Amino acid sequence: MTPTEKQNLWNAISKLNNKPYIGSGYGAYNNVKNPALRGGLYTWKYRDMRDLYEQLVKYCELGESEAVWRVLLGYKTKIYPAYLRKIYQSLTCTPPVPCPVVGDTWHGGIVFFIDGNDYYIVDSNDFEPTFLWFMCQTIGFNLGTNPDIPSSYNNTLLLEPGPCGPALAAEVLNVAQYGYNDWFIPSIQALVEIDNLGLGILTPKTNYWSSTEDGDNNMFLYGDGTISTFDKASTGPAVRRIRKETCI
Repeated sequence: MTPTEKQNLWNAISKLNNKPYIGSGYGAYNNVKNPALRGGLYTWKYRDMRDLYEQLVKYCELGESEAVWRVLLGYKTKIYPAYLRKIYQSLTCTPPVPCPVVGDTWHGGIVFFIDGNDYYIVDSNDFEPTFLWFMCQTIGFNLGTNPDIPSSYNNTLLLEPGPCGPALAAEVLNVAQYGYNDWFIPSIQALVEIDNLGLGILTPKTNYWSSTEDGDNNMFLYGDGTISTFDKASTGPAVRRIRKETCI
């Protein structure tokens, strides 16, 4: 490996500094209120990063790509996927990771839609929010959300403030799961596309909120193969979060 390649690898690995191990409990780490307690057994230290770095350099320089794979696979229980992928991508001694296809399990969920290099992923479980859709009974406004799949993220951003302060959309945007904190609410077309996979991802007989408005007073819902509408000031429908990643 050249000095530049080694530096690129170290730069990727060093991003783990003080990050939690998967096996140590991500939630437990985040809930530690005393800053002095953060970083003990839960987090990556220099010696851990150096050990990983030396193993990868050793096998890369020996040309043993299969050994590199084994090392990385051995760390799947300790490194969150987003960081592990960056480490992998910094290596020049391994073949490129193939991009997934629709239906593949990948990075926190199942790939349900591909738009160029953008891969849309749906959580395989319902999200259980603690906030209401809106924190007051205000209706009669339109934020300009759209029905298409690529608009899902921007829709959620538009909905985040809410008419009476942060509510459901803000919670979806800010709650991490599976090591990812970039989830958002699917548009109505996204929900249709998810259901069209035929994998039983959406629970039958359950209505799901979309991030798409139907005029001033209603939001579009999707459930059991049917598009319907529901009062913006109501509660009850479920939420199925999605996220997006780029693969080249």
